[in-house]
Amino acid sequence: PSSSNNNNSNSNTTDTACLDGLKVGSILWVIGAHVLAIQSSTGAGYLNPGNFLPPHGFTTTFFGQLLFSSRFAVDTFLCISGYLAAHVLQRKLQHKRNSNSNSNSGTTTTTTTTTTMMLQVPAVVVYRILRILPLYLCCLGFWMFLAPHLGHGPFWYQWEHFLEPCRQLWWTNLLFVNNFWPWGATTEANCFYHSWYLAVDVQLFCLFAPWLVLVYNHGSNSNGGNSNSNGGNSIGGNTNNYKRLAQNITLLLWLASVLGTAYLAYTQQWSVNTFDGISVALFDVEAYGKPHVRAQSYLAGIFVAFWPRRKKSRRRNNTTKNNTKNHNNTHNTFHDNAPMVLILCAMAVLCFVTVTGAYGRRACTFAESPLQGDDCGSTWSPATNFCYTAFSRAAWSVCIALLLHLCLDESDGTSDGNEYHHDDHDHHRHHPSMASVNVTGIVRSILSWSVWTPLARLSFGAYLIHPIVIYVWFLGGREKIIFRMSTYLMHFCSIAVVTFCLSFLVTILVEFPFGVLLRPPSGNGGSSGSSNTNTNASTNANRGAKTQTSGKRRPDRRQQQQRQRQHQQLQENPTTDTDTEMASLLLESSSSPSMSSSSSMSMSMSISMSMSMSIFGR
Repeated sequence: PSSSNNNNSNSNTTDTACLDGLKVGSILWVIGAHVLAIQSSTGAGYLNPGNFLPPHGFTTTFFGQLLFSSRFAVDTFLCISGYLAAHVLQRKLQHKRNSNSNSNSGTTTTTTTTTTMMLQVPAVVVYRILRILPLYLCCLGFWMFLAPHLGHGPFWYQWEHFLEPCRQLWWTNLLFVNNFWPWGATTEANCFYHSWYLAVDVQLFCLFAPWLVLVYNHGSNSNGGNSNSNGGNSIGGNTNNYKRLAQNITLLLWLASVLGTAYLAYTQQWSVNTFDGISVALFDVEAYGKPHVRAQSYLAGIFVAFWPRRKKSRRRNNTTKNNTKNHNNTHNTFHDNAPMVLILCAMAVLCFVTVTGAYGRRACTFAESPLQGDDCGSTWSPATNFCYTAFSRAAWSVCIALLLHLCLDESDGTSDGNEYHHDDHDHHRHHPSMASVNVTGIVRSILSWSVWTPLARLSFGAYLIHPIVIYVWFLGGREKIIFRMSTYLMHFCSIAVVTFCLSFLVTILVEFPFGVLLRPPSGNGGSSGSSNTNTNASTNANRGAKTQTSGKRRPDRRQQQQRQRQHQQLQENPTTDTDTEMASLLLESSSSPSMSSSSSMSMSMSISMSMSMSIFGR
């Protein structure tokens, strides 16, 4: 959140603040797993591989299984990306339709508006790509040209293994097809191999953005062209029929992705267990970075975006009524906590179920597989392995979708976990245990903690940079190391700190300036609302700072709403999850006059400095 002193909103000044904790947790999860994987498989390796590898090493422990389950972190990013893409795109389509209605004196030209919106979809896609490319190309160039000269030693020759694909296939990264071409290659055989995620994210956005526009226009047209906003509680909510249609289509597409993945997992004998030899190698080539497999997580986020949410006022009334009877209050507390507890338990099971035998035997070679009867890898039966491979990702996406819905739902009360603090004071004196079991509020408070905000804004750069830091760190070694838990933790903490520091630098020097240069200025009769808030970012930040510093008077409602809109746009910047300005700036200012290059550069520098300060809050 932009302000920790805003008591009205506590730690959650916008409806997306709880996404910060998920972003930071996921990127740290990815970094931790990559540190372990790269340290053990490249460079010098370990002097004591038996202490690391199965069947008796670190990988068979609960903490080891947690790191090996980090594949779910990417699905978390995709779920958040799908939610934000649908949420922002539909909201801006609503704003565009309302603007057209006002300009036509209340008469909505449905055909013209629909055609205009559809024609702008390619422009929105291009704008999203242009927002990603500067930082992406900067890190790719660092990977290809600078990083190979940052060290030397007996293991440094392995950089050549990473440079060879880039010499021939660098263009696949620019076109975001590096997860398909060359066909049949492993993920690590591609240029800047971890960037497959960006390719999947862009491909899914290009696929579903036109569909989202069509669904929105169908719902608007069926409502006679009158679109009423729900005040931000749901996306472009027009009628119950429209919401139901969007949810049904999303659910059908999600089921298609899940069933398609299950069919391929069965016929191709895939395995997601790291040491299952040829089975996991086939999964890496045919599924790991492919959009038809990852779409289920993206669609789960889109489903959350269309999921109606209740209003605070309704919940306050219900809470007050329930407080009249103790047994009703007890039932209400259980009703609030049960879904979140079940979600957390399901996520824990998915992360740790592999400890039951997924790494029970020695690691397979690439010519072996436990599914072919070889005495290696997982001790699971083929049926168990199929169920986990086919449905674990779907189950995780459902858990994240439900978690997002509960944390984003305004009916969960305040974000500090004290939902009944005022109304239930007398009741809690007699039942003190119930005062501290608002699990949903506690989880929401943790995820919305203001400490996560600056780190979440750096997550895009951290994702791109962290493999460079890890490889430079370990390939520059002189000898093999002994695997110890304490050594691993020190390496992880050091690499994470260096990664976020470098991410801060490239974000300030590359991402923010190019973002300002690509931002269309608001014309005289141009956009309003969020686009004006974006253009006046530094001014609004200074106003907010003055208001908070004075402490003598409370800011009026307009200033609060303006800062909240500004913070929401900063939260939804073009990270690995999504670019929330992708739709707003084009849909709202397609006819804005262009800016001269000199004024654009001066504006980019000034706003870049102000936004660098905003990374750590105002």
